[in-house]
Amino acid sequence: MRLKDDRERNNSQRKLGELLKLIEKKEQSSMRSAAYEISLESMKVMANRLRAEIEEYERAHQPS
Repeated sequence: MRLKDDRERNNSQRKLGELLKLIEKKEQSSMRSAAYEISLESMKVMANRLRAEIEEYERAHQPS
């Protein structure tokens, strides 16, 4: 997905922040199972995707 405007970028940044907090909370949990590991890995993949989309948008919209 490509971000179309500043509103979408801001929403993605907010979602990324919330997701990173959730990842940190899950990593601190003592619970470890296959489902837990899959869930944590999925969240990390989504966080990386959001980071990439935000970075791509910001590169494309840098003032010259």
